[in-house]
Amino acid sequence: MTTHRVLMVMMLSVLMAFASACGGGGDDDDDAGGRATTTSTTMAPVTTTTTTSNGDTTTTTVTEGTTTTTTTTMASTTTTTTMASTTTSTTSTTSTTSTTVATSTTTTSSTTTSTTGASSTTTTVTTTTSTTTTTGVTLSEVYVDASYVGQSDGTSGKPYASLADALANCSDAQSYFVKAGEYDGGVVIDNCDGIEIAEWADGASDVDRPTIIGDGENVGITIIDSDGVSVTGLAINEARVGVWVRSSKDVEFLNNTIDRNGYIGVWANDSQGVSFDGNNLSDTGSGSQGIGLHLTGGGEYSFVHGTIDRNGFAGVLALESNVSLEDNSISENGGPGARMEGTTIDTLTMNEMDANEGFGLVLDTATGTVEDNDITGTTDTCSNGGYCPGVGVQIQDNADVVVTLNTVEDNEGTGILMTESSTGELTGNNVNFNGAIDSASGDGVAILGDSTDVVVTGNTISNNLRSGVTVDDSAADVQNNVISNNEYGLIAQNTDQVTNAGNNTYENNTNDGVTDSPDATVVNVVSDPAVLAENPVFDLFEFVLIPSGSFTMGSPTDEVPDSSNDDETQHTVNLTKAFAAMRTEVTREQYAAATGYPRENPATGSETQALRAANNVTWFDALAMANLLSEKANLETCYRLTSVLCSDVFDDTRYCVASHIVDATVAWETGVSNPYNCDGFRLPTEAEWEYMARGGTTTAFYSGDIDDTALACSPLDDNLDEIGWYCGNAGDEHHGLKAARKLDNFYGLYDVSGNVYEWTSDEYTAYPDTEVTNPYKLPDSPSTDQIVVRGGHSSANAAECRSAARNTQTGGSFNKSYGLGFRLVITGSFGE
Repeated sequence: MTTHRVLMVMMLSVLMAFASACGGGGDDDDDAGGRATTTSTTMAPVTTTTTTSNGDTTTTTVTEGTTTTTTTTMASTTTTTTMASTTTSTTSTTSTTSTTVATSTTTTSSTTTSTTGASSTTTTVTTTTSTTTTTGVTLSEVYVDASYVGQSDGTSGKPYASLADALANCSDAQSYFVKAGEYDGGVVIDNCDGIEIAEWADGASDVDRPTIIGDGENVGITIIDSDGVSVTGLAINEARVGVWVRSSKDVEFLNNTIDRNGYIGVWANDSQGVSFDGNNLSDTGSGSQGIGLHLTGGGEYSFVHGTIDRNGFAGVLALESNVSLEDNSISENGGPGARMEGTTIDTLTMNEMDANEGFGLVLDTATGTVEDNDITGTTDTCSNGGYCPGVGVQIQDNADVVVTLNTVEDNEGTGILMTESSTGELTGNNVNFNGAIDSASGDGVAILGDSTDVVVTGNTISNNLRSGVTVDDSAADVQNNVISNNEYGLIAQNTDQVTNAGNNTYENNTNDGVTDSPDATVVNVVSDPAVLAENPVFDLFEFVLIPSGSFTMGSPTDEVPDSSNDDETQHTVNLTKAFAAMRTEVTREQYAAATGYPRENPATGSETQALRAANNVTWFDALAMANLLSEKANLETCYRLTSVLCSDVFDDTRYCVASHIVDATVAWETGVSNPYNCDGFRLPTEAEWEYMARGGTTTAFYSGDIDDTALACSPLDDNLDEIGWYCGNAGDEHHGLKAARKLDNFYGLYDVSGNVYEWTSDEYTAYPDTEVTNPYKLPDSPSTDQIVVRGGHSSANAAECRSAARNTQTGGSFNKSYGLGFRLVITGSFGE
């Protein structure tokens, strides 16, 4: 997406500029364009000869380089001196790679015969040679000032031109203690193990700590192919890159200040076990340059108890690595506080990410858990000219993360934005007061762009400028959240599936669970072209998807001011199959097209009769229409109607196409054990009806709470007036007002409150007080049994039109009044 490309372009420009300035890429070849190298010059050894004579004994000591050879000649006539490092040939000492001390003693006897004239002299020479060899310089502690490295007592030592030269011969010591002062940059630790660079042992204040000054083009400290290096208590600044760690392991940085560098504070690449504790990585670069901590190359890195503030481009940029960030300040950066791309998050907790530009935290193709962080104050302006929507947390591009127990507040755009095929879980977060600038993007939580398998649960989402939760073109399980004081409680548009939305607590939102113009998911319940061509009746119907899920059925005891809801005991209902429902109640036009029997009952007003609700239908009439539509669509019928008694004729096969059905024997069709496994058209169960009518809300209406005047028609109930026709606003226009003139719920359903009562398929029974799954109850004797009707009608008061309100009618001929209608549902392939 745009954000990704802009950030990557900026990052690459930074790295290319650095690589160019350093003489090439970052490979491991020893050419001019490869990694930084150190050249050491070995000076010719110094030879000292001391001769002591004592009678017949002469002792000669020769010191050359690091080799001392002592030759003692007894009864001397011949003295032999061999100048060599470790052999008897004349050889200069070569460089060493480790500190080694060895001592050897050699005793030699030889006989020499000299003939001079007639004289003959025989001389026997016995030589004892003791050789001690030391490779390197043994220094238990080393301090470095502006120009000198010596032993800890300062009495003797070996001069180096700079700190860089001292470290170039890294085997000279295991510990370097650096006195307070300033040193030219360019320190290289190459193929060295167990090196410690630390401030002087007697301590230095933060003000006086040793400082490595760069020249703006080099690297302050480079660590390559090394193991067990420790850097403690230094100030490293004004280099192009403060620290570069490459192909190393178990490298530790403790209490260093690495700031005011040109492009990157610390760059760790292809290294394992690199840890930072108590470091300050701040004020790196400006504008589109400057990364405080850059982690790459599949390594393992941890940064704890530190500060990564005010860097020009990003605080942390981690690519294809394993990363831990804990208890840090990552604030006021000119781009993301932290961006994790292709990264495994080992730990990301207790960080404060405040006032970063554009994004507080970006998780791009990342995995892991983000827990207990404060991500606040993200701005929607960028000093580096990038894309800055002011998002607290952005999760994108197949990221699979758990974001839990974080505080995501006061960001100028959306609090948590999940987009582009992201999966993950948002749980237990406080997502409040987001969207201070732009109401179009001021959501608490937004799940967009074909995101799937998202869980949003147990969060507090309040006081956001636009919505508490928005789900658009995605699938999400949204439940058990407290969603309050937002412009909209829940917005669902173009959704594949939103489940369990009814289990949230919605309080004081301007529009609970409603959008100005919701874009419902319209589905094709009949897709066979031949069937559609033969039965144009289906062109008149529009069905929307109702996802499976769980919700709290019933109402709290204080929802209405008297005991009219005493049969609405709250209990949890699980509906395990999705289904499709008609957007409107069955209209007179639709009923006539399906059955051949027009419902042109007289009505007042001037609205077109065809678009009014098909009222004055019995329960049997509704079942008959459902079966007829199933037959036209080549689907199984759900109901078996026998012994059909019509109002004027007995007609067992055509469902009384010219009159009402006033009685029949009704059972589930052969092979249909319950409504949820029938693929044809049917009436909803009572549980399905309340679930789809609530549209994910828990208030009296999907538009909000009910007024105190619930039992009266005046004054007007504002929330009900937005969504339905009832006695407070219908006037004299009863008998099934025109459908879809009021505001629909977020599933896209119209008129579930008011207009006409809607038949369900269930017999009236008392609610259980325990959790149930897929409940239903087909009446045994529907002509006399009480069958549940729902939703109120145009002459009812507000209490009767609530989402939880229950009423009953018998199914026979007496109950074909102007106040009774229905809508159909279908499980079909949606139930899988």
